[in-house]
Amino acid sequence: MLHTVFQKCHNSYHFDFSKNMIFKKPLAKFLNTFTDKPISDKMLTIIDIVITLIGTIATIVGIAVAFQFGLLSSIFIALIILAIIPVTIIFFILFNKYVRKKNFSYTPHNPVTPPLFVGRERLFTQLANALERKESISLVGDRRIGKTSVLITWQQQVQAQNRLVIYVSGENAEAKDLSQFIKKITKQRASDDPEDAANVLSEWAEEQTKATGYPPLILVDEAERFIAKFPPRFFERLRGMLERVVWIFASRSYIDEVYKKFHHETSPFENRLALHQLGLLEQNAADQLIKLGRLTPEETELMHTWAGRHPFFLQLLGKSLLAGRGESAQRALDEFQTEANRRLKRVWDTLKDTEQTALKHCLEGKPAELRSLRVRGLVTEQGQLFGKVLETWLIEYNGSGD
Repeated sequence: MLHTVFQKCHNSYHFDFSKNMIFKKPLAKFLNTFTDKPISDKMLTIIDIVITLIGTIATIVGIAVAFQFGLLSSIFIALIILAIIPVTIIFFILFNKYVRKKNFSYTPHNPVTPPLFVGRERLFTQLANALERKESISLVGDRRIGKTSVLITWQQQVQAQNRLVIYVSGENAEAKDLSQFIKKITKQRASDDPEDAANVLSEWAEEQTKATGYPPLILVDEAERFIAKFPPRFFERLRGMLERVVWIFASRSYIDEVYKKFHHETSPFENRLALHQLGLLEQNAADQLIKLGRLTPEETELMHTWAGRHPFFLQLLGKSLLAGRGESAQRALDEFQTEANRRLKRVWDTLKDTEQTALKHCLEGKPAELRSLRVRGLVTEQGQLFGKVLETWLIEYNGSGD
């Protein structure tokens, strides 16, 4: 009881210095035009403090010089001091790009986060609009298409706005049971009873909204594992919290289909979540990802031809090419195809007969018109196979008789 009272008093009277920075939001918008993705909240705070100090010093010196030597001299001196600000920002941008390129490596099996994350601008705009409307989302995409990378990047963007956002993953301890899930989010204890767990979460969300003025945003990665383990009653309670809590559930299938698979009944979120799917990268984002590897013209052409705009296969081929420097490009392609074929076989097994047939027809020059193949990133907007790696696999796989 005493701890709760103290915590409420702390929330009411604690002055969060970082939230009262003057330049943080305009700085974030400005720097985003030069860097791949938003700078950390801590770095923005430091830059804000530096700018404020420089501005204060310029003002004080300017006033002192005005009394001593006149107005024109004071303006000149103040402008010289203020010139440090753009010089500092330009230096930071150039240094950031230099470090990023120097330390760059392709990471097909790990999430890609700022400043190396590229693309998905349209999706982030949609996520921002949904957040303002307090709208929850079902984010759907195949394995390795970039869901985790999107969530972590979005987390950083929202945190840069001084809003509360929490990331949980079905691969971590919070997926073990309800009590761990609630503790991860609220830092409070709860039992595995769905009513008790939901009550703790609801009260916490109300307190956070009162303290910040915004509902908390919770990013649920690998949502299938939570849905499989938690009782239906808990999700019914979560439906009642929509808008008071903004959720993004990331999964490989529609969240309603996932729920029905594990609980054999209609999802409580049916028609309550906006749906967004992850497919191929935008062309400029794919080009940018390729450029980050500082590849040769020959290697760049291989990336475009074999991986197209698919984020995972671009990362996978880029890794093989960089690791095989000094050896033949064919050897790097062979290593790439060995791992890519395993991945493509897993994807193939999830396709419906009509989808498999449509992909086979692509080998005959017939565009695949199925929307499901486009949104999964298996074919382009024109219905062509996303890259030569898929074309080669289809030829070899069908020829094997499997």
